[in-house]
Amino acid sequence: MRLIKNCGATLKELWKNGCLEVSTPSGRRSSPPLIKSVMQVDADVMMYVSPDILNDTPSSKKIINAHFVRVSKKTASLKQLDRGLKIIHLTIRLAAFLLMLSGVQSLVEGETTCAIIGFIFAAILFFIKRIIGFMPRIMKTIIKKKR
Repeated sequence: MRLIKNCGATLKELWKNGCLEVSTPSGRRSSPPLIKSVMQVDADVMMYVSPDILNDTPSSKKIINAHFVRVSKKTASLKQLDRGLKIIHLTIRLAAFLLMLSGVQSLVEGETTCAIIGFIFAAILFFIKRIIGFMPRIMKTIIKKKR
């Protein structure tokens, strides 16, 4: 349940802002963050790294590792959602393939109505995958139009 709640909050932020932001503050007031990662809907990732971090010191390595832990926590629910969608996608493809085989078998047996229904459902399931693939592009376009 917690995963669904976290995923919902992350998707809400992604929808509202058009991106996810993760910052590692410098600790000083009114100074820019040491590291800032911005992940957009279409999977573009931009990163700002302060020149202070570019020195190869143990403290800068700790700060970089801490930032990547924050990024991992922020995107963990999206990774789980992605895994779930991949499983659904594979299930849809398998169902479409089985429907197509059923349609071929019905056609061989002379049951043209069943064959046509099987082929239509198989085609619909194959197109659902294509539509899902366009969703990030559609979301990005909608977000740009909202602003």
